[in-house]
Parts: sequence; C-alpha cells; structure tokens
Amino acid sequence: MQRKRKLFLLQVVCLALFSVSVLIMPMMGKLWMNSKSNTAMIFNGALFWLSLIALMCSIIRFNNQRKRSSFTTKKVEGYRQLGLIHFGQNKVAMASDVAMCVSLIAFIILSIWASQLQILIFLMLAMFMFSFGMHCMYNGSGYIYAYQYDSSKNTKGKRR
Repeated sequence: MQRKRKLFLLQVVCLALFSVSVLIMPMMGKLWMNSKSNTAMIFNGALFWLSLIALMCSIIRFNNQRKRSSFTTKKVEGYRQLGLIHFGQNKVAMASDVAMCVSLIAFIILSIWASQLQILIFLMLAMFMFSFGMHCMYNGSGYIYAYQYDSSKNTKGKRR
C-alpha cells in the first residue's frame, strides 16, 4: 500500500478512536460513580486527547505530503477542494454524507425528546462526529490525492 493511503487510513483510525472516546464517556462516568476509582476517567481522558492529537498530527503530515507532491504543483483538478463544503463527490463520500445527516437528525431528536436516554444521545453524537470527519475527508482533496490521483500520469483517475 502506498504511503499516502497509509496516512489517509491512519486519519480514519484516529477519528474512529476519537469517536469511541466520546461514545464511552457516559459509561466511564457511571463506572466512576459506582467505584469512585479515577482509572476509568483517566483512561477515557487519555484516549480522547491522545486520539485527537494523533488525528491532528496525521492530518498535518498527510497535507504536507500532498502539498509537496505533483498533485498540488501541477494543479490537478480538485487539488484545492475543501471537503467541508462539498457533498457527494464519490460513492464513499455519498455514504458518509447520508450517515452524517441521519446521525445529526437522530442526535437532535434524541436530545430534545429523549434526554433520559443518555447512552443513545452519546452514540448519535459519536456517530455524527465520525461521519462528519469522514464527510470532510472523503469529499476533499485528500481523498482525491490518496485514491484517485495517479502521480505517474499527473491526472485524476476514475471516480469511485
């Protein structure tokens, strides 16, 4: 596997760990309330911050590699595409866009009408955070660079 794909995959893994840390927050809080041991809270806090820092570092490293490549210097189509404002750029992005919208709507509905179901609210929040991150990654220039750009031909390949 190419280095650029490994770095892209590292971002996905860090984002997943970050979302999991949000998901387990209420469970760790209940565990702390029952046992009064700080171990669970320290573990969750460490997972939250370490995964967030690792995610930011992997994004910076990936973008630096992308900016130094011929993808940016030759100004290939989509080289400045911001994933935040684009939707449905490929099949994978379409799935993440749908998941993002569904999880956001479910999060809002649960927060308003079912506030006693805290675990479900945190599940929808974690799903929204993960799918929003995936939306930004799959609709942006990073995905084009990692999976659709052929550096030997300096062209953008087929859409997936």
